[in-house]
Amino acid sequence: MMLTSDGLIPFQCVTGQNFSCDDVTVTRRKYSPNGSKNIFLPKFIAYIIAINLLLLTWCCCCVCSLSAQNDKENISLEEMDVNVKADGDEEKTATMTLKNEYNHQSLDSKEKPETEVFSFLATKEQDIPYVSLYEQPCHPSGYKQEEKINAKPERCGVAFLDNLVDSKDVVKLREMAIKLIDQLGETTTTNRESHNLQWLNLHTIFRKAKPNIFSERDYELLVNTSRTAKSIVSLSFGIPDDKLFFTTVCQFTQYQPVTKFSEFRHIDKVRSPELIVTSILWLSTVDEDFGGGRLEFLNGPGNGTHEPILIEPKKGRYAAWTSSFENPHGVHELLYGQRLALIFAFSAKPNFGHSSIEDLRTWAFTKKPSFYY
Repeated sequence: MMLTSDGLIPFQCVTGQNFSCDDVTVTRRKYSPNGSKNIFLPKFIAYIIAINLLLLTWCCCCVCSLSAQNDKENISLEEMDVNVKADGDEEKTATMTLKNEYNHQSLDSKEKPETEVFSFLATKEQDIPYVSLYEQPCHPSGYKQEEKINAKPERCGVAFLDNLVDSKDVVKLREMAIKLIDQLGETTTTNRESHNLQWLNLHTIFRKAKPNIFSERDYELLVNTSRTAKSIVSLSFGIPDDKLFFTTVCQFTQYQPVTKFSEFRHIDKVRSPELIVTSILWLSTVDEDFGGGRLEFLNGPGNGTHEPILIEPKKGRYAAWTSSFENPHGVHELLYGQRLALIFAFSAKPNFGHSSIEDLRTWAFTKKPSFYY
């Protein structure tokens, strides 16, 4: 065994892939051949020790190299941890910043969604205590049949106001709608609304509802609400009161996002030629009871021919519109929740409607349940 001049066991370094001999520090045991306490080591033992030292040094260098690499990759995370421990308030800020950066990266990697700007006739924050009329020219060929019986509207467009009935009655109507639709509600898969819509016609309630779920007080509330609605329609569009008749499409409705949304813009008179005015009393408020579901008319201001203008549903808000081509409309996609309403649809033809809800109730008891018009 050869020793160095200072009596140390020699160590030979071989430059490896992940380390340099300049960076290697080896602790070597001193050997004193003349010392009485030192034991002579055979050559093969010295070789074994040298090999073990080489292997140990190489393993240590590999571990140090991997550790340095991990430290480099995680340095930002460690710095964040330091900030978190230093101040509890900084923890919240750091977390939010990280999430925001992630969101920005996600948006940058995809096409950013376009922002749509809408005009509104009424938002939920507004209070509309009196009848407001968004007037539109009556379509020249839209009311020829009504003109023959002196029932053509003097004005066309959209009328709306809040508090058609007081807030207590709105709550009662809402509870009535939920209870009755749950018991007797109808739906179909043959039309565009599909399972997203449930409805319950008033004449069905009169025929089928038991006294424990529909009382005389409930009936009186419907009658009083219908009278006020009819007066508003007559006043707003200049249609004589005795020329307005409640059709069988007077109903409670409930929208829920059950199936995939299908946009359904339409004109009421195209679907039901006998209609002259359609109206709705909302029993739910947007962004509180449901998301989305705003009423959209395609006759708003702008350079286009079908610019949208919206009304936001609100408990107690009433909207009525003439049913012909001047008022194409639709409902925005419902995102969540439950959109409840009471619909009153009017005709100017006495053989297609009833002068009052009382007359509708009488008809419901005398006609066969399968007879509709």
